[in-house]
Amino acid sequence: MRRALLLVLGLLSCHAATAQAATPAARCMAIIAVLEAAGEGEAGMAAVIEVVKNRTADPRFPDEACAVVAQDRQFQPVGEWPALKRALAQPAALDPHAMLAGGPVRRSLDRAFRLVSAGPSSLTGGALYFVNPRAMDPRHCDWFAGLKRTAKIGNHVFMTHYRKGERRAAPALDCSDPMIGSLLNAKSSLARQYAQGLFHPDGPRIASRTPTPAELKAWRRTGRLDARAAELKKHFKPGWISLE
Repeated sequence: MRRALLLVLGLLSCHAATAQAATPAARCMAIIAVLEAAGEGEAGMAAVIEVVKNRTADPRFPDEACAVVAQDRQFQPVGEWPALKRALAQPAALDPHAMLAGGPVRRSLDRAFRLVSAGPSSLTGGALYFVNPRAMDPRHCDWFAGLKRTAKIGNHVFMTHYRKGERRAAPALDCSDPMIGSLLNAKSSLARQYAQGLFHPDGPRIASRTPTPAELKAWRRTGRLDARAAELKKHFKPGWISLE
């Protein structure tokens, strides 16, 4: 028993040491990757990290990762979690493991740190923005729809600006979709859900809630109920979510 306890304490110390040894930029990217996309696995987290790195190389954004993450109205978890906003103001002291302590979230952070140090990736096609349409403010949909859609990973749509003279494609988002913004009235913020460890680092496994009657009605009206049911059944154990 004592040996097992020492092993656990050693592992915790190792996690803490890893976070403290990482650069402030790595800590900022790791924590925002977990908060934005821990439930979408390594690809989702790597894509968020890629967007932050893309922004640091673009003159329209700050050239430091922590400043990018801390920008007002850019990353939803930062806006929802005042403690995170304050921590990002002093990135040298930021300790992601202390802020997101416990369970699967710790494993997600470890993976996020590895992804940060893994080098360049090309998952998002140079995206500068990403949004979960169901969690966005519908008032901003038209602006995002005018961007160039570059990828979709999990629930996130990735976008960037069109180059001068580039031919425009279809809108990046369908703003007539009744599901746009449907998560805004959830009782618990997305940041709090991730911070409390409700999402597994290998992908979503725990249902935080079942669809609302309004969502079911919208899916039936638009002919999407069967597709949504099939998607949800991939993630949740039978009986954990109701589609009736």
